[in-house]
Amino acid sequence: MTEENNLTLDLSIPSPTTQAFHNNSLTRFNELLYDGIFTVGNITSKEQLYDFKNEGKHIGYRLEKASDRKVYFIKSKDVDKLPLKITKTIRDSFRTDVLHLVKGVKTVNIPSSKDASFRNIIEWLCNFKHTNPLHWKLYKIIGVVSAIDRINYRVITNAGFGKDSVVDAITELVNQTANIYGATFAKLEYNLKNNFLFFNEMGNLSKDDKFNMQSFLLDSGAYRNKYMKRSRKSNGTKEVYDVSNTTIGIASNPLSYYRSKKQQSFIDMFTQAVINRFLPFRFEGELTHEFETNFNADNVVSKNKNFYKKIISTLNWYRDNNMIIDGVDWHYNPTRDFGRAGSRYSRTYNVLSKYISLYAESKEEYKQLVDELYKSYKRALKEDAKDYGDEINYEDKEGLAKYTMENII
Repeated sequence: MTEENNLTLDLSIPSPTTQAFHNNSLTRFNELLYDGIFTVGNITSKEQLYDFKNEGKHIGYRLEKASDRKVYFIKSKDVDKLPLKITKTIRDSFRTDVLHLVKGVKTVNIPSSKDASFRNIIEWLCNFKHTNPLHWKLYKIIGVVSAIDRINYRVITNAGFGKDSVVDAITELVNQTANIYGATFAKLEYNLKNNFLFFNEMGNLSKDDKFNMQSFLLDSGAYRNKYMKRSRKSNGTKEVYDVSNTTIGIASNPLSYYRSKKQQSFIDMFTQAVINRFLPFRFEGELTHEFETNFNADNVVSKNKNFYKKIISTLNWYRDNNMIIDGVDWHYNPTRDFGRAGSRYSRTYNVLSKYISLYAESKEEYKQLVDELYKSYKRALKEDAKDYGDEINYEDKEGLAKYTMENII
């Protein structure tokens, strides 16, 4: 199956308005589109056994929506039916919590159809002004690929680049993405039903959380389909999670930021085995878009709803068909050296290159984008190493990270 880059769209306006991807607009659209609908993005607990006062013992998850003050409990057998509407509940209690036990559901079909080209999606999404348009474009491609395929990566930028903008937009549109701030393992566990996990800052991990996160990143970063929790306190009991369709993205600031704050960075916290699983990119620039704050979000949603809906249906289509979609052969295949990280870095790079080939309109454009992507990787290696000089030999308090310059090059 090949991509048709020149898919014609019959829209009343040629591109989204400037406020279309403002947080207020996206949040309002999400409220309207998913009114009464629960998705995996609404799961707010890990799978647990609840002993209800009246209904007895059940295994399942909590569901919550910002627009609904109720806290729901859905049985594990019904989770695979998400997205769904709740048709019947019983009010009950568990310990000191009041929950609404879900007794009836109605499945909801979210559209999955190719209503736009891949290029359309990238051009429309977060169409903000940026001091480095090329890096901004590459980052948007990485964000979209994260939602429709499986990759593992780390992105390093200065403050103001716009890392959250793309992730937050995708989160509001497809409700299968988690932008996790202040990562803890508990947050990770209840977000594992999402297809795209984006970690913002991991410096507050406890000793046990660091142990569990190290284990998780080793498994998911190796593209394994299952992750088995290896808790220090498990006493032989192990929990297994399906990560076969899970993208892991990790956001980092430059090393100089962590040094100035006397904080640990990602490469300080984890072993070289973990680092070698997440292809790093160093992007430059910052958003210069002047966001309006005084506007009617309902009007913006009304003007842009066709774009929102086409993005959602097309992203779903790509996710449903990513295994059978072929890239465009632009007859440009340079050898890329990823050092000791080898096949794991190259796998992520090759997936991104496939989608870049779908975006590009010419061999020259494809060459420019994939060459800059690789240069961004090489810049990230220098970024990771520059504060250590020629020799890196760091061992953190937990004994999790120790490496030399030789491991990175």
